[in-house]
Amino acid sequence: MVSELFIVFSNTMSSVGNKWKDILTFKGDRPDSIVLYGALLLVITKLFLFPYTQTVDADAVSRTLISYKWSQDPYFITDSVWAPLYFYWNGLIIWLTGSIENGPRYVNVLLSGLTLLPFYFFVKNEFSRTGAIYSVAVFALSPIIFRNSFQALSGTPYLFFLALSLYAFSLALRRDQFKIFALAGFFLTIAAGFRYEAWIMIAVFTLIGILNKQYLGTLIFWGVGMIIPISWMLVGKIYHDDFLFGINGAYGWNIQQMDINANLNDTERLKRLFFYPMSWFLAVSPVLAWVLIVSFFRNILKKVYSRNQYYWMIPLLVIGVAFLVKAQDGTLLLQHRFTGSLVLLSSPLFALVIQMSTGKILRYLYASLCLLILPQSYFWYRVNLDEWTPLSRQIKSIIRDIQLSTGPETLPLPQIDNPLIIHALQVIDENWKEGNGLIIDFIGWSETYYLGMQYPESDPFIFPGAKNDQFPVEKYLSYIHDHPEGILVLHCASNYHEFVQYQGKTLQLLDGQGQIELNELYQDKGLRVFEYYKGDGWTIYLPGFKNDCAEIGSIGYFESRAYFSVQMREEAKRMIRKKGVSFEEAMLALAEREHKRFLNGEIEL
Repeated sequence: MVSELFIVFSNTMSSVGNKWKDILTFKGDRPDSIVLYGALLLVITKLFLFPYTQTVDADAVSRTLISYKWSQDPYFITDSVWAPLYFYWNGLIIWLTGSIENGPRYVNVLLSGLTLLPFYFFVKNEFSRTGAIYSVAVFALSPIIFRNSFQALSGTPYLFFLALSLYAFSLALRRDQFKIFALAGFFLTIAAGFRYEAWIMIAVFTLIGILNKQYLGTLIFWGVGMIIPISWMLVGKIYHDDFLFGINGAYGWNIQQMDINANLNDTERLKRLFFYPMSWFLAVSPVLAWVLIVSFFRNILKKVYSRNQYYWMIPLLVIGVAFLVKAQDGTLLLQHRFTGSLVLLSSPLFALVIQMSTGKILRYLYASLCLLILPQSYFWYRVNLDEWTPLSRQIKSIIRDIQLSTGPETLPLPQIDNPLIIHALQVIDENWKEGNGLIIDFIGWSETYYLGMQYPESDPFIFPGAKNDQFPVEKYLSYIHDHPEGILVLHCASNYHEFVQYQGKTLQLLDGQGQIELNELYQDKGLRVFEYYKGDGWTIYLPGFKNDCAEIGSIGYFESRAYFSVQMREEAKRMIRKKGVSFEEAMLALAEREHKRFLNGEIEL
């Protein structure tokens, strides 16, 4: 079956070879050529910007490190809660390129450009020939889509194969050819190996096929599309006695380990309800979002949409509802990177906005708004959206909380903006020796995993970050035994004081189980970097070493915590813009506020 699909794919590509020659030479439809060269320009632009980006997403780091281990010693994956194809994919890329961090990122940049081509032809076929190029621009220049392409995350290859499947399934329905139905299923089953949203899409596409009364072709599509989902469910049943082991793993992580439903109240439920609509607004820019919403209802009243176009809105509706439901029950975390599906599936509606617009001036205006989506994102990031909305105090508080806690995720370039981490990394680089180990206290999701990504060959030991994580004691001691020398990064406001205790002039790793010799290299705001040495018998006298961490619950303690809180740093930036104070002054003011709240019993440590 797989070999036949590749033959179908090859024949399909050769049959359109002449058409692509026309596109390359601008002899065909001019918008086709613009999209092709626009995709090329997009990739070139991203390659130019690549050195100014970093891997800041903790999931991107953890997945890359897992893929790196797999590339060194390939094995059949049976115990991952995430769809497995992602690890095989990145492991192969790392093996081929020899680049652990940047290899998968470069491939994602390339895929982000290639995605535009099948997406464009899908929109052109199903929504509007004249407006398709605008839909492509909205998708390509969305800051969240732009940002994700610089991270080694599964979202980019998933959207690429989803776009291929959209185009192929659309073509199959028009031509009623079983081979193209099979090809569409092949693309979507590959997407299902990257993200579970594709499993939902298999069911939705099947429904669309049935509504179009293409029963046999749809059956073929479904059979091919379910290859990876059925295979992964069988793995779950055989190895874990649970057909939905992978999907249920999200429950175990989010609900049990992260404990995100611990303080669930009406305000938190409203926040979960607002998050993804707000994320979509910021992803396509609030101005274009309102244009689309108004045009959408106007087009319904004017009966502009065809039956097939309504069918192709079903994926957006289903994914949107799924996101809202999963966010409410806590199995979908509130992270902007997941909004990619909503952006891709809603962008075709912009094509009809353009088609229904009369006059060149209005079209030029829409074109300008599309091209300004990226620079606009920096404006919306800096604007205090909660102060712009004439809503209730509770809603304003929710908007403020979302913007403060996730604001950097809406910017197109992923970058580490914590000066303490940047300085600490410089010190580590200057003192790094081949063969060193790297032990990192949990200091925040982005910062901790960013440090770990810089030295993947050391297989860094990272302290757990989830609320209810159990500290892996045996793995911790084993790591130090295998890496007797290296770098130790500690945080004075650590959640794991019981595992790293200062006692006089020694640092005791675990009660009664050993001590190591330290040489302090860097200390600022409670972030400390040491060289460590494991001695014989693990009992080492540390001359001159002292514990100069601020007392727990003190202003200094809260200041140390503030520097590694996204929300606190973003709040400090607001203070800087409003009051003209320095960053250090703003952080100290916030630490004093938190200290006062602690004394008043408003917060617990």
